[in-house]
Amino acid sequence: MSFVFLLVIGTAATALAQEKPVLTSGPLRHGETLLSGSLKKGASGIEVRIKTESATEIVTPARAELNSALSTFRINLAEPLKQGQKVQRRQFVDGNWSDWSDETDVQSTPDLEIPVLTNTPLEEGDQILLGSATPGATGIEVEVAGTRAGLAAVKLDAAKNKFQVQLADPLKKGQPVRVRQVRGATVSEWSAPIQVVKAECTNDCRGHFEATFHVGTVMDTFAGSEVQKFVNPDASGGIQWRGTAGADFEYRIWGQRQGKKTPRFTNSMWIYGESEYGARSAQFDCAKNPDFQNCQSVPSPRASGNEFFFIVRNAATLEGFAGLRWEFWTLKPNAKTASANLYLKTQAGFLTVSLPSTPSGIALPTSSPGNFIQMHHVGIGGVITNGYFQDTYFELGHGRTDLFRPNSRDRWKVDSHLTFPVTRGINFYIQLLVDADLGNGSDSVQTYFGFDFNLRNIRGWFQGKDKK
Repeated sequence: MSFVFLLVIGTAATALAQEKPVLTSGPLRHGETLLSGSLKKGASGIEVRIKTESATEIVTPARAELNSALSTFRINLAEPLKQGQKVQRRQFVDGNWSDWSDETDVQSTPDLEIPVLTNTPLEEGDQILLGSATPGATGIEVEVAGTRAGLAAVKLDAAKNKFQVQLADPLKKGQPVRVRQVRGATVSEWSAPIQVVKAECTNDCRGHFEATFHVGTVMDTFAGSEVQKFVNPDASGGIQWRGTAGADFEYRIWGQRQGKKTPRFTNSMWIYGESEYGARSAQFDCAKNPDFQNCQSVPSPRASGNEFFFIVRNAATLEGFAGLRWEFWTLKPNAKTASANLYLKTQAGFLTVSLPSTPSGIALPTSSPGNFIQMHHVGIGGVITNGYFQDTYFELGHGRTDLFRPNSRDRWKVDSHLTFPVTRGINFYIQLLVDADLGNGSDSVQTYFGFDFNLRNIRGWFQGKDKK
């Protein structure tokens, strides 16, 4: 090896004791070729000397870079370092060479350990793998389902002994994934396989379009007399109830299902609608239809299809609602269960009857068949967007209900709706509706309960309950 000056301006002079270059590239390992560190400001040259048991030589680098602005250097050696060598540096400043730095021993290369993936579980659709690596590793290989995977990018962090791999293709459910690390021609053992699982929904797990039909009961016992006489005039005293059936839909106009990370500002707009048919209690013949929910002490969805069409065909009342709901703020973002969105909404609705009122009916011109009772309001509330109680909501509103006189346009409304699955595709619900004027006028409290059937999962109606 020959004596070389690197980036030196002027002629060599007698070495003077000056500040020495500092090595920052960590412990020197067998096989490494890169040296990096810091220099004294104004340094214009650097030399590297390698000592062995038999000789001491100033080496010729393959490449040397000095950054005067940052006072740093990078040297790529022409030959890799070997265990047992000792490395020294010196710098050229103001026409003089500094003393040689203290000797830095070249250490043996540690064995390549099996890398460990740290971003587990791996979920369907993932393309990023994170893990720990052995110092000195120069690459990572990935095997997916027994085949070497294509890599879009590999990033090794030598300081933290970590790696990040971006796969060319997203992972699929059920695929086994293994990784190993590489240094030159040396490779580690493969890691234990990790199975790719179905992505677990967080934040908002609702689809962009949801549609259900429902069958249930509404208890009018605590409703105001105006309600009772209008919707169920044939009932006499005691517990007053009606059978109900209808369909619901909601569509996300804008906004996206949130992934693993979501901001608190949600900004999604929904349009929704609901129909509610009601059959009066006197219309049910439970001797002929003992399986109907409205004929059971403890309701079950066994004959809900037949009961749905019975109620729609024999409906005495019809309610319809439609509105817009703007969800703007997320509570408990990134939670796997019970994330909730706060919302503002505006809703228009009506109530009408198909059967003539009895003589005991209310004496309002709007109560005759074919006339519509107006029921509108604006409200604020919160809806749970994932977990066991997904679609449960609570709402407070103010608006109009023409069924009540006076104060028909100054009504406060509370809508509390609890729902949870009883089998795949079928949810039980219980809902409390309060319509009050907060004064001396008539108030109404109605309780709805029954079963929702998700039209996106018809097969699930006949299967068991999902495990939680």
